[in-house]
Amino acid sequence: MSKMTNNSARVSNGSHSGTTTMPAMPKQTSFRTASSIAGQATSSQVPRGRPKLQSMLSHQALYDQPSLAADDDDDNYEAHEAALASDIAGCISNELKTLALIAALLSSWAATVYAGEIPMDDGLCLGPAMVRASYVIFWISLGWFFLCISSILAIIADLDGVPRQFLFKHLQQQWVRVIYQVPEVSMIGGIIFLAVGYALDVGERAGCPFLIFGIVAAIGFVGSVAVLFVMLKRARQDLCGYEKAETHGNLGKSFIATWRDRMDKHTRHRSEVESEHFIRESEEEKVATS
Repeated sequence: MSKMTNNSARVSNGSHSGTTTMPAMPKQTSFRTASSIAGQATSSQVPRGRPKLQSMLSHQALYDQPSLAADDDDDNYEAHEAALASDIAGCISNELKTLALIAALLSSWAATVYAGEIPMDDGLCLGPAMVRASYVIFWISLGWFFLCISSILAIIADLDGVPRQFLFKHLQQQWVRVIYQVPEVSMIGGIIFLAVGYALDVGERAGCPFLIFGIVAAIGFVGSVAVLFVMLKRARQDLCGYEKAETHGNLGKSFIATWRDRMDKHTRHRSEVESEHFIRESEEEKVATS
């Protein structure tokens, strides 16, 4: 009976695994449990798409926690960069649309005088020569506004064709930056020539005293707009004293294309982050191959 009992006990013990199970040592069980928990905790934090790094980190969880934190920072940085790129693209698009409307309006004003009636007696102040000079100035003003509108069409087409993740690299090119400032520069040139043309035209239509008035008024109108730009530029510079404003870059550096102020500091910070990321990946590859 005792032999049959021992045999049945052996059969019952081997029915689950097929072999006789040995009692596990307490220390071995705790080591396996700790290693499995560390592996699960590490695999849940490792970014997807990097199987080699994931297998490496599963065995070295305690030493690679700073690398995991850096990967989380990279994800947050990429999300912040995407949001900033979309914001700057929206600012550029809205600015270009506003400039196009203003250029079209001012072009109609210049065309009204350019194609309108000739002043009485071929001019009441300096004569026909000044009338012809005012026409040339109006024509140059129309050319500036035409350049403004045409360049806006080209920039909007270019902006729509650049993915947001490549926008900063695209705008870092110097010649691209120059092209993106053509609408603002041409708008300024068109306004100056339009003001001068109106000053000469009012003098030839109303007499020499009004020529002086027209010149003073033209300088005053253009100067008042320049004063507004200077005041707003200084107001943006004052924002740099606030802690939260420092993250948006060197505010108040540009008169026109002010989106560059927000992008310049970000591009410098991006180059630093990319260099650190390259160094970290090279170190991870060395650890993986060793």
